[in-house]
Amino acid sequence: MIKDFVDGDILERNEFLVISCTLQTTVSGSKYLSVILQDKTGKIEAKKWTVENQDLDTLKEGNIVSINGEINKYKGVLQVKIQDCFLVLPQNANLEDFIPQSNYSKLELEKEFNRLLETIKDMDYYLIVSKIYEDYHDKLFFFPAAVRNHHNYERGLMTHTISMAQISEFLCDHYKNLNHDLLLAGALLHDLGKIIEFNGPILTKYTDEGKLLGHISIGFSIVRQYAEKLNINKDKATLLEHMILSHHGKLEFGSPILPMTKEALLLSMIDDMDAKMELCTEVLKTVEKGEYSSRIFALDDRILFNPKDDKD
Repeated sequence: MIKDFVDGDILERNEFLVISCTLQTTVSGSKYLSVILQDKTGKIEAKKWTVENQDLDTLKEGNIVSINGEINKYKGVLQVKIQDCFLVLPQNANLEDFIPQSNYSKLELEKEFNRLLETIKDMDYYLIVSKIYEDYHDKLFFFPAAVRNHHNYERGLMTHTISMAQISEFLCDHYKNLNHDLLLAGALLHDLGKIIEFNGPILTKYTDEGKLLGHISIGFSIVRQYAEKLNINKDKATLLEHMILSHHGKLEFGSPILPMTKEALLLSMIDDMDAKMELCTEVLKTVEKGEYSSRIFALDDRILFNPKDDKD
């Protein structure tokens, strides 16, 4: 499994899902393939320096392939040097072996969601959250939270959502002047639109609606629809809709409006923090202790150091 690879490992018929493959050219003019491989434990970059005629068909996005090669460390990051690659027929593979999954089972996430829901005492907020989750349950507990960067795995959306709700619960205990029920409802619904923005956790891509509308406007539309159908108090519905619309925090980050309540402002900070901490965790999985990552665009193009005494 990718998470267990160390520098110098030899791969013999190791199977992966191809996430992407591009034909590139070295400074000397030689052709090579730059590939991203995945199994259920993560992703790893790979290179095939000698390109055969059939390689582009074999290493096509979405194919499951069997690889012979070795693990090398380049600038502190592990990658695969592909020697040979072979197509694996879909009927001979278990797709679940190649889809990264949350560390939390569906049952664990459902149990924690139900606990968090019961802490919402305001019946308007309780009703709209519970009804939306009842109607969209299967997708909410299956979808990823992103195409790349953070929580981009099966059940990633609920892993991120539950984490944010737990942080919100903790901060409500610390900052006594917060509206607990509004903040919890906002945390549980903030990324609702992603169940329509994405196609699912297998080779996650944006849908047409996702590209044209985005998850913020989609989520806002769903919340407004349910607020009207359930006859939710207008003022409360407006505050909750504001949480959805402003949760990216800044206009340049995609929010159509800036946070203008303390709960909305806090939700945007919790969202940013949880996403970035998850991204750090994922990046450092492939960086050896005492080494640095490559530059990370989503973290302002910085590099990350993996201390030797840091916790895994």
